[in-house]
Amino acid sequence: MNNQITPADLRERQAWTLEQKIDHSVGVIEAFCTYCKEQGRTPFVSFCKTFSDNDY
Repeated sequence: MNNQITPADLRERQAWTLEQKIDHSVGVIEAFCTYCKEQGRTPFVSFCKTFSDNDY
């Protein structure tokens, strides 16, 4: 499996819509969780938002 991203791939992905980026991210997370479960491991995925003075 080739995990390298080429400059052309990067340019293509940068042009994706937000919906496409979200769909891709969800797919990658699901694939990671599936891989972990197949290896007998329990994945932990956490999402958080940090706040700064600029957010108010």
